[in-house]
Amino acid sequence: MHSRKTVPIIDLMSAANMELIRLDFKSSTLSRHSKEFRSFSNYCRENEITAYDTETGPQYFQHCYGLDIGNSTAKLTKQQLDTRCSIRFLDDIFQFGYALRYSHHDYTVPRQYVDLLEEYLAWCHRNNSSDGTIRVKRTTAIFLLSGWARNRTFRFNRCRNFGLHDHPVPLPSCNYPCIQQRFT
Repeated sequence: MHSRKTVPIIDLMSAANMELIRLDFKSSTLSRHSKEFRSFSNYCRENEITAYDTETGPQYFQHCYGLDIGNSTAKLTKQQLDTRCSIRFLDDIFQFGYALRYSHHDYTVPRQYVDLLEEYLAWCHRNNSSDGTIRVKRTTAIFLLSGWARNRTFRFNRCRNFGLHDHPVPLPSCNYPCIQQRFT
């Protein structure tokens, strides 16, 4: 029998709240997601759902609105759009271990890492990475560099999809070759 990946709801909600802080959303966005997360948590508690899997978010949306969250032709209300956005936020954490920030705004590079990032991106360009690949690597690098700037140590266990290690890497040992190895 094949087992499905699941995450305990309590852990997912804790991670979601931490991601809201990490992504530095405006207060209106924080309030909107917090309201949606409370509603989702209540739904889980009332329906005795203790673990999140790939179907939990879509089932919640179906329960709330009687609609398929994946229907791209459905005309959604503002409330439905807010709920879908929050479910996608939870899905990102479930799938990747962190939330992606869907925004036209750019992440801020910590000042102490600007030169390092530029050197790395130039290396990617010299090695014929496509523009799309470089954009993804840039976003990933900024995410990691921001974590390093905040914590002085960053745990890679949430970044397995990027082929990174499962142990903390202290900042002083992270020179350009270390970054180059981890992002190629």
